[in-house]
Amino acid sequence: MKSHAESNECSAARGLNGFIQPTAESAVRAIAALRDGRLADAEKHIAVIEELSAIHRAWKHFLQGRLACARGLFDSAETPLRQAAAISLESGLSRQRGGADSAEAGVVDAQAVRLAAAAFESIGFALRRQDRPAESYRDHWIALRLREEHGSTDEQWESAVSLGLAADLARDAARAEKWYRIALGFGDRATQARAEKLAIAWTHLGGLLIHAGRHEEAVAAARAARDLWRTHDAGSLDAARSDVGLAHALIRWGESLCTNDVAQACEFVGEGLSLLAVANESLAAFGPPAACDSARCGELVDFARRLLSACGA
Repeated sequence: MKSHAESNECSAARGLNGFIQPTAESAVRAIAALRDGRLADAEKHIAVIEELSAIHRAWKHFLQGRLACARGLFDSAETPLRQAAAISLESGLSRQRGGADSAEAGVVDAQAVRLAAAAFESIGFALRRQDRPAESYRDHWIALRLREEHGSTDEQWESAVSLGLAADLARDAARAEKWYRIALGFGDRATQARAEKLAIAWTHLGGLLIHAGRHEEAVAAARAARDLWRTHDAGSLDAARSDVGLAHALIRWGESLCTNDVAQACEFVGEGLSLLAVANESLAAFGPPAACDSARCGELVDFARRLLSACGA
């Protein structure tokens, strides 16, 4: 396996950026519909994708799997996604197995391999949503290996974050932290949405550190995520969520200090409450999509107030 620095250099040398995209118009429209949550439209566009080649068939299976994921049918998504992975991987590597006299012998179709990697990445996601972290980790690992050879830094970032999430789900904190930090490296070199990628990696790392009881590091990570969201996407739901994330880290740090340093504990908890007040107002503007975040915000406010009362503040 290449070092991640070598992998970044290879991606740059290949001139790759962003994520693999189809060329067929129906597939392009299906991806746009999936992104916008227009699932009925996505289904219609997928249905009319013409299977003119192996790659067209692979894209059709891949998008069927992504549609199943979007509908929450994660157990149904695996079959079409594995079909997409098998077809695109076979297509991508078939040239490499060409005869010695073939002009294309030894040549890999990188775009086909990138699609295979995206399929493995989506399989890992579907497995993770079914609480199958070991299997999920395996498929995300396959995706990363393929992306190190043929993908972009953006794609490698996605796989590194996913490996961290799978390890996190398996309660392997050390491995999860390793992957989140690797994701920060990939995010720093991303060709698209660099700030967003860094913020996502910092957010996941911060959550892990809170649960590990490494409160100072958790606050630093949560603050880094919040600063990125506030600078590059102020007013977004993610920016509001980052206020809640930082508040959570501060309140937990304050909780850990309640018996030894009441004044410092109250300061951290007070800062957390101030952030929650701002977050609560912001979240209210997003309505139903932010309902779970608003509920979490309320729970943290109640917990913080009880904490201050217990500290005698």
